[in-house]
Amino acid sequence: MEQVPIGQRLKILIQALGLKVRTFAQALNVSETTVRNYLDRGSKPSSDFLESIIIHFEKTNPVFLLTGNGQPLLGIIDTGVAPFTTSTKNNSGNSIGVNHGKASQQQGTGPTSSEQVLLKEIEHLKAQLVMKDQVIASKDETIDLLKAAYGRPN
Repeated sequence: MEQVPIGQRLKILIQALGLKVRTFAQALNVSETTVRNYLDRGSKPSSDFLESIIIHFEKTNPVFLLTGNGQPLLGIIDTGVAPFTTSTKNNSGNSIGVNHGKASQQQGTGPTSSEQVLLKEIEHLKAQLVMKDQVIASKDETIDLLKAAYGRPN
């Protein structure tokens, strides 16, 4: 079985995340040019870059990212049918096609995929802030108990 090049795997991942290259690059705090070099010019990403993808986009399947095996996102049930296929190159360069087994067109006013990713990130950060506040409150309580136990004033 022929291995899919890393640039193609990154394209598949970005598409699976529902992001544009610019948004993907901004989320990882790298330049869009850097990401495009990986996607289109065959540059090999560093291990730090791949690690930041796995950390920032928690649903990324690291096995897919590193080897091309499996699905790009964790939690997708593997039906044995490859959901992602590559199309041929056109005059404007590389392109990628996606076949999720059904054709659909989104309509309505709901958030886009990239907005959903950002909303999930915001919720995750809010949860981390709540946890931080709880840890600080617990620390302060511990300090107060220790001061009281050793008879030291506040």
